[in-house]
Formats: sequence, C-alpha cells, structure tokens
Amino acid sequence: MKLWNFALNGSVVTLELGCEFRKKYKDFLKQYNLFYERMSHGKIYFNEWNSNNTLFSIYMGSNDINDINFIYNNRTINENINYIVDIIFDKIECIKEIGGNNFLIINIPPFDKAPVNSKNKYNYFIDEIFFFNNLLNKKAEELYKKYKDINIIIYNINNEYKYIMKNYKKYNFISRNNAWKLSTNKVFSNLDDYFWRDNTHISNKANRIIAEDINELLISLNKN
Repeated sequence: MKLWNFALNGSVVTLELGCEFRKKYKDFLKQYNLFYERMSHGKIYFNEWNSNNTLFSIYMGSNDINDINFIYNNRTINENINYIVDIIFDKIECIKEIGGNNFLIINIPPFDKAPVNSKNKYNYFIDEIFFFNNLLNKKAEELYKKYKDINIIIYNINNEYKYIMKNYKKYNFISRNNAWKLSTNKVFSNLDDYFWRDNTHISNKANRIIAEDINELLISLNKN
C-alpha cells in the first residue's frame, strides 16, 4: 500500500481564517494544489492511482475551530464554519472531477473534554464543534446524493474519543482527562499511560487505538 501525504501539522483550511502564526504553514487549499500539481491527469504521478484503488482521507477543522474565535470579520462564528466546510467539500468535488471516488472524512474531536478546558474556559467548543460536525454530515449526504458512484465515510472520531475516555481503564490509561505533558512527574511517567499527551493532542498509544478502529471500519465496509 502506498501513502501519499499532503497534510501538514499546524495547518488550517484557509489562512483567511487562521491566526497570524499560521502563515508559516500551507493551508488545505495549498495542500490541494500540491496534490493537483503532482497527481492529476497528465502529471508525474497520475498513473500511481485510480478511482477504484485509492482512498482520500481528510482530517481538517481542529485548528480552524480554535482560530475562528480570534478572527474578527463581518461573519458570525457559524457563518465562518460554513465557509470552512464549503471549502473542504469544494475541493472534494475537485478531486471527484479528476477521478477520486472514495473519501474518508474525520470529524472534530471533543476538545471541550480536553485538558485545555479543565477550567471550562473553552466551553464554547461544545456548540461550535457540534455545529461543524453536523455540517460535515449534511454536506457529505448532499454529495452522496449528487454522485451515484461516490463513497463517503464520516469517521466519528468525536464519539470514539468519548468512548475511550469513558472506558479509559479498559485501555490501561491512568486518567481520562489528565495530560502527560502537564504531569508533575513527567520524567518518571510513561506517555502510554495517558490518553492525552498535552492540552489538545492525544498520545501515540491513543492514536494507535484510533487507527486500529478506523482500519476495522474500513475492513468491515470492504466485506459488504
């Protein structure tokens, strides 16, 4: 299996709605352009993939949800979220037009339950993430109805985070909401004992659990 990775840490969907420091990163729009310049018809790697053997995975929105609360324009928060999600699905349609048929979209985790919100300072994440994720579902359904040969999977990482945190002992974590990086005895503690690595990111072990769950989902769908 080949993996073509155009994702970059710290990026947002559009720099237009990103904080100033994001400008050093390539946003989702530029990541799409990198893909198009290399993988579309007539380009150097076009023959490396086709409509049947390729799954496009998109995991965007987490940094955007943070940044839009510090962007002041003539739109409301929900209008900015609509704008962001529209960009994501516009580029999905662009990929569809050059042959992409299979898409895995990962929604936004419950950052309101992350260590960053231990003092309830970011409770506004609850409504914003709910709105964002519902919009992903709505747009995916619209696209599924528009194209008879498209496959769109929404992976509910939000629910998976909640399930793991609720059942943290089952996975041999010592806490559901404490972060390894914030622990007082970090030098002597094992990162794999923690679900959360820092204020908003999960540990390698937690990521492996998520990855295995996605893989099981894809295998189950492939059997049907």
